[in-house]
Amino acid sequence: MIPFLNPQRIYRPKRTIKEMVKDAGLLASLALCLDPGDKNSWTGNGQTLFDVSGNGRDFTLGSSNSISTDDPTFNGVSGRESAREYFSSDGGDGFQKAGANDSFFDSLHKSGWNWTAITMELFTSSYGAGFVTRTRALSANNDIGVSTFISSNQPNFRLGNGSNALGTALITTGSPMLANTMLMTAVGMKYNSDTNRDFVGYVNGTYQFQNFTSPSFTPSTSAASTQVKLGMTSDGSSFLGSGRQIHGFLMFDKMLSQAEFDALRSSFQRRWPTV
Repeated sequence: MIPFLNPQRIYRPKRTIKEMVKDAGLLASLALCLDPGDKNSWTGNGQTLFDVSGNGRDFTLGSSNSISTDDPTFNGVSGRESAREYFSSDGGDGFQKAGANDSFFDSLHKSGWNWTAITMELFTSSYGAGFVTRTRALSANNDIGVSTFISSNQPNFRLGNGSNALGTALITTGSPMLANTMLMTAVGMKYNSDTNRDFVGYVNGTYQFQNFTSPSFTPSTSAASTQVKLGMTSDGSSFLGSGRQIHGFLMFDKMLSQAEFDALRSSFQRRWPTV
């Protein structure tokens, strides 16, 4: 006799980003979690992509709570938790934090910073802006805040606090940011002192650590950054590239180690097998 199978008891792999972070042992450090495939993060309508980390750091589609031409387009089925749930851009879209920055976001460029940002994404031919708190363009010299972008298919960052700026490729060998490929793209930063900072980059298992002892930063000049954005700049000089897909965005309140990145990547492969 074939036993009756109760459909309610059939195992469903945990595939929300928050569940996969928990399984990687990193839930206690989760500072932000935006997940288009999680019905609690994207309800299927409205203008808000909700933060499910528990910290209330919600984002809007585009730069306002009103429907506009800078709103990304949702693809997939709300709550399905698959690799087919994402937001796409027509070349002029992005996301912005709903409301003013809290102390976490305002401290990303200040004395004592220690954090990691990860984007689950795919781009076709144009990338555009990444994670941005800088007050103007991506590469402006000493503008206050942080920006990420790509150059020569390598992840890059720029950080300034008003007194000085620092920027370089996060992965300096190879070209891991491949088009038409699902990517787990990460940047981590840790402030040790005014003349000693750590940075890490991670793309689909490729990891690089760098330490910088110059230039010297002056903490007293560190003012607040601009309202946090993903795929947009404050001066409107860059947006998500045409055809770029955002499958998820998350942040941690510490710089992850290579082992922690690898554990998270292994967990994420339940939903995105090719990262």
